[in-house]
Amino acid sequence: GSRENSIFQIYNRPEDWVGKRIYFTESDNYERSIFHGENLNVTQKPFIYCNFTRREGCRHSILHLINTSKNSIFASIYNINDPEVTDALIAARNRGVNIKILTSSKMMSREWQFNEQYKKLIRENMNIIGIIHDNPNPELRAVTNHTKFAIFDHTKVVTGSCNWEIRAFDSNSENIVVIEHSKVAEYYMCVFSAIQGFHPTHFPHNHSDSLVKVYYSRTWSRSIVRPVCTAIDRAKTRIDIAMFIIRKLKDYESGTEWDLFRSLKNAHSRGVEIWIVLEGNTHDGGRYRDRHLPHDKEHEELIHHGIKCIKMRPVYHNDPCSAMHHKFIVIDSHITITGSFNLWGPSLVSDDDFVFINDHGIARQHQGEIERLLRWYKPEQAENFCRSLHG
Repeated sequence: GSRENSIFQIYNRPEDWVGKRIYFTESDNYERSIFHGENLNVTQKPFIYCNFTRREGCRHSILHLINTSKNSIFASIYNINDPEVTDALIAARNRGVNIKILTSSKMMSREWQFNEQYKKLIRENMNIIGIIHDNPNPELRAVTNHTKFAIFDHTKVVTGSCNWEIRAFDSNSENIVVIEHSKVAEYYMCVFSAIQGFHPTHFPHNHSDSLVKVYYSRTWSRSIVRPVCTAIDRAKTRIDIAMFIIRKLKDYESGTEWDLFRSLKNAHSRGVEIWIVLEGNTHDGGRYRDRHLPHDKEHEELIHHGIKCIKMRPVYHNDPCSAMHHKFIVIDSHITITGSFNLWGPSLVSDDDFVFINDHGIARQHQGEIERLLRWYKPEQAENFCRSLHG
């Protein structure tokens, strides 16, 4: 639900880098976004394109969006440390673009090494807020503002797995999608407002026939797992997944339990072809950023059921922490599901998003990214994947 009257953290002075705790109330000068209409219903195919790091280059797409913005940029990004992006944001503000940035407070804290660009943004008096989730449960240490989306001129939205950071652009395998549609942008403005603690008075639903659907993890009384399981339950021929983290994931909505592993196993049992590509360090144990991740066995339940789970460690530029950081699912070569949401429990309570796109071309490009990864890092699996995909 909403975090109205909950604790946030603002970094607003370089000399006070640790920041200060504040409480937002209704009297604070933060606007509550409004979605006009009951449902998001995209009836005509909007202009959509996707991009992948280390191929076409997510950095160039994001820089283009910043550099061509005319009026406003509302960005909610887990981490920003790329100097080209920082300089572009400052240049946009200097030419009169209204910019507001939400991020994760822990990525701004001094114990993290990636903070120089935050300091630069603050020195330039950019409007930037680090969001805190105060949760005493040590198992939920990953809870944070984990989103990676931005709204440009209230008409364009970018989202996906890609933080605006050097490693994401240069070493990781990442994905973004850009959607040009004012109502999709309006929906994401509601998400942006909610992350600040100002849940919209009316949070829109998604029309069942909409070509684009948006889901936010902390929407009142709605489960973000439900639409994912529903899409898997309706799959007829194949499911392709590239995911940084997958774990047993369950949630409830209106008394109904939605179970990710159950949906995947049921799909496999009814003959749906399933390929899952995973980051090796987050499943078999290994180093990521500044910590060592333990071996996880939950995904082995899928393997024991006969589902193909291919784990890879895509080291690039001799960076041992480079990662297969993708977060996307393709259903029946037509529906692409992507955003910041990892398929695990902490994403239920973090700020995370999913967007569902019904577009065959976008779906095939994401499948092509899986094919590229397999050819680079698991060539023994690549031919099998291609035969299953192309016949």
